[in-house]
Amino acid sequence: MIVKNLYDSHIHLLMTGEILTQMDLSKIKNKSDLISACKKIPINGKDWIQGFGWDENHFEPGFTLSRKVLDQIFPDREVFFIRADGHSSCVSSKVLALLDIEISASPSQGPINKFIERDGEGLPTGILRESAHMKVYEILPPPEKSQIKSSLGLAINLFHQQGFTHLRDMTTCWPQWEASLEMFTAHEFNAFVEHNFSCEDIEDLDRALKELREARATENKFMKARGVKFFYDGSLGSRTAVLSQVYADETSNRGQRLWSQEAVHEVFQRAWVENFEVSVHVIGDQAVHEIVECARNVSAKGIVGKLNLEHVQVLKPETLKLMKPLHLTCHLQPCHWLSDQVWLKSRLGSLYEYAFPWEALRKAGFNFQFGSDSPIEKPSLSRNLKALRESAKAGLRRLNEDPFQRHTFAFKQVPQGETHLIPEGEDLFQVAKVFFEDKLVYENPSKI
Repeated sequence: MIVKNLYDSHIHLLMTGEILTQMDLSKIKNKSDLISACKKIPINGKDWIQGFGWDENHFEPGFTLSRKVLDQIFPDREVFFIRADGHSSCVSSKVLALLDIEISASPSQGPINKFIERDGEGLPTGILRESAHMKVYEILPPPEKSQIKSSLGLAINLFHQQGFTHLRDMTTCWPQWEASLEMFTAHEFNAFVEHNFSCEDIEDLDRALKELREARATENKFMKARGVKFFYDGSLGSRTAVLSQVYADETSNRGQRLWSQEAVHEVFQRAWVENFEVSVHVIGDQAVHEIVECARNVSAKGIVGKLNLEHVQVLKPETLKLMKPLHLTCHLQPCHWLSDQVWLKSRLGSLYEYAFPWEALRKAGFNFQFGSDSPIEKPSLSRNLKALRESAKAGLRRLNEDPFQRHTFAFKQVPQGETHLIPEGEDLFQVAKVFFEDKLVYENPSKI
């Protein structure tokens, strides 16, 4: 089976490569597992200790990941362990000190205080969410250009192994863009990548737009600068996605907004005037609704542009109707259902019927694409196909069309890719060969 331009519409390219050299925390269930994971990677005495993939839903009873645990294993070290959803982290006391987060039951108040988890005594546990989690990146030592190139190379190779030749990156930064340009010049960049530059808050917008202008002026046939991307809410896994009702397994929490609507309006206006796309991370149904209303308000002023809604894991019918006049695309990751299904119903309650709305979008005639959210999920065509099939058995509405068209890059005036797949069962494929621009970029050794 041959597929043209196999497309992953939502990834984090640099981070995908970076975590391949970090500690794998996805199998952690207890303290012994954590210590064993530490022994699998070289740790010198000066670098930060980083890991990715822990999930408290997998922990054994009695085990909790905290700064105290990290301080015991790594005394006086900077430790940064990212949760599997990418929206929370556990850090050591050394990192809290660098962030000026006091280990005190009566800390000075700040804008990130509500995102700092505290124990029964009021002391920070080391768990940081959303804005507090993102603050760690501001103090994390930046990688050298050679490290960025190495991580990008590892990531692109991983996507080739899974058959993908066309990618849409959601968290591009300027050092990554510069490194990619050098790799392209050296014929080391064998993929078509759409780049969206991250914007952390409204004060960061000037920087993001400036870098987008410079990127657009230097883009090439493999690298396209598309627009600005920001996070409006959090995740269901961290209970920070914004819902229209209280989380069914809590008493008052409806999630956390990370931007004011006034700031969102400004992003839409300034980006669209310059013909840049705007991509917004929205997972909860209320978050989607509010962003759609903001887009409609700006469009009503005669300022229009392309809007990308990222994830859209819960979407109510009334919001779907409001989306009609907008020039938008939704980017969904079916594989998230495989990871979330254990707790999804208990967390969403009556909102569950509106979860993962691919069929509702199809019936309403909206454009939508499928991706992986790598490295949050592994890039895998088979996992998305499996999720579509199994979610229908679990009561979600079945997608009544060939899902491959949502995994292909439709525009013809771009470099072409070709993926050779071997069917190996229901919704299961092995990648045999991958070509990009008529060049063989991957060949599966077991299929030669």
